[in-house]
Amino acid sequence: MKNVDAIIRTAEERYGLTPVLIDLEDPEAVHHSPCAFGTFCIIYKGTVISHHPISKTRFENIMKKLVS
Repeated sequence: MKNVDAIIRTAEERYGLTPVLIDLEDPEAVHHSPCAFGTFCIIYKGTVISHHPISKTRFENIMKKLVS
């Protein structure tokens, strides 16, 4: 959860985004997740930019490519 909190803060403070954290609480929610693995996913403008847990640094590197 440490990385998730850091990513949320970075998204808000550095990129002016309003992240939405969605807990997948049951198998039905996982089934409808846009993530292939259904456990972790970061979506930006409708596109999955990560389908596995990443660090804050990796998130920043991905975002730099997307917003520049």
